[in-house]
Amino acid sequence: MTGKTCDGDINGVGVYRLSLVSFPLFFQCKRYVGSVGAGTVRDFRGAMMGRGDKDLLITTGTVTAEAKAETTRDGAPSLDLIDSAHC
Repeated sequence: MTGKTCDGDINGVGVYRLSLVSFPLFFQCKRYVGSVGAGTVRDFRGAMMGRGDKDLLITTGTVTAEAKAETTRDGAPSLDLIDSAHC
């Protein structure tokens, strides 16, 4: 956990291990009552560019259809989302 203001939108850093393979993982947590939109996904992706192999955006709210589409937009690095529907 970074635990800082002005942390460049990174709330935590870790390592995702899958059998013999591991990836640097950066994540951001959003405490939302409403929905996370595509702009939040784009902002997070911009903050993560060139920093890690796997990025994860976690929210207590929901994720809009546009935000979900943004996670796999052609020409942009993909990232994963976890929202309240998955908890």
